[in-house]
Amino acid sequence: MKWKQIYKAYSHFSFLFHIIVLVIILAAIIPVAMKNVTVENVGEATWSFDGENITISVPVTIKNGGFYDISNLSIIFFVYNRSATFVHTTQKIGTIPAGSVKTVNVTIPIDMKRFYEIEYPNFYHFFHYDIFNLKLSVSLGYMLNLVNMNTLYSSDFHWQPVIKGLKLHEPTSIEKSGNNILINLPYTVDTASYLNGTAYFSGTITGENSTGNFKTRFNLGKKYNGTIKMLFNNNITKSLMTKSQSFRLNGNITLGAVNVPMSSDYMWGAPLNGLKFEVLNNATLHYSFENDASFPLYLNITKNYYYNGSLVYSNSEKLHVGEGQKVNRYEPIGVEQPVDKVVITITDNEHGIHYTEVVQL
Repeated sequence: MKWKQIYKAYSHFSFLFHIIVLVIILAAIIPVAMKNVTVENVGEATWSFDGENITISVPVTIKNGGFYDISNLSIIFFVYNRSATFVHTTQKIGTIPAGSVKTVNVTIPIDMKRFYEIEYPNFYHFFHYDIFNLKLSVSLGYMLNLVNMNTLYSSDFHWQPVIKGLKLHEPTSIEKSGNNILINLPYTVDTASYLNGTAYFSGTITGENSTGNFKTRFNLGKKYNGTIKMLFNNNITKSLMTKSQSFRLNGNITLGAVNVPMSSDYMWGAPLNGLKFEVLNNATLHYSFENDASFPLYLNITKNYYYNGSLVYSNSEKLHVGEGQKVNRYEPIGVEQPVDKVVITITDNEHGIHYTEVVQL
C-alpha cells in the first residue's frame, strides 16, 4: 500500500516536472518568435590588407530583448553573387545578457589566392565596383542550449575594386640605354585605400613593327604618379622614330601572393613620323616629316656628303618643330664635285632623339 502511494506521488511529480520544463521552453521560444532577438544594425565596413588577405571588419549590433541570456552566439556571413560565393565564414561572438544591446566587430577575410581562382580568367572584380548580396545569420543558444534559434539579416555589400584605374600619359623623353632605346611613359594608377605596400607592373609591349618590355613599381592605397620604363632593341629605331603606331602593354600586376593580368593600349606618336628623304634631278635634297610627339623638337640636322667613301662636304642646321607641325624642306646640294652618298643625322639632345638615314645618290 505504501509503495502505491509513493509511486502515485512520483507520477504526479514527474508530470508536473515535464509541464514546468515545457513552460520554460515555451518561455524561451516565445521571445525569439516575437523577434525580440534582432540584428539592429550593420555598420560601415572598414578594410585592411596584409599581403595575403583583404580583411573586412563590420560592426554588427544585436539586441536581446528576451528574458534570458544568449549563450554560444555565432554569426555566419555569406557574401555572394549569381556566379559564386566569395565569402562563407563563421565567427563566435559569446554571450549577450538579457535585455541588452551588444555591438561586435565581425571580420570577413577574403583570401587573395582563392579570390584569384574565382575571378579567373576575366578578373572583373579586381578592376570594377559591384554590389554583392550579404546574408548574415545569427545562431544562438537559449537556456543552456536547450533551445537553439537562428535569425537572418540580408543586405547589399558594396565591393571596392583593387585597381580603380590606370591612365597612361604622353612620353616625356627617349633615351639611349646601351644598345637599347628607353622611352619614359608617365602614368597614374589609383588603387583601393585599404591596400598598403608596393605592387609591380611588368610585361611586354607589342606594336605594328616594334616589340619591347616594360616594368614599374608603385605604392598601393592611393593615387600614384610614376613612370613606366619601356625598353626597345636598338634595331627598331627607325620604326619608333618615323612611324606613329599603337602599342599594347600586356603584363601582370603583382599584389602580394597573386599576379593579376592587365593590358592597356597606348598610341605612340613618332617625332619624325612619315620621314622621307629624296634627291631631285636638279641637285636638290628634299625631306619631309610631321612631329607626332607630345613635345616640341629642337633638332640639329647634319648632312655629310661622300664620294668613294671620303667626306667631301658637310653642313648642318638647327630646326625647331612644334607639336603637330609638318616639315617640308628643299635644300640645294652645295657642292660641285661628284657625290654618291649623303648621311643625314637628326638629333635632339633634350629629348634623346638620335636618328641616321643614308641616301644613295
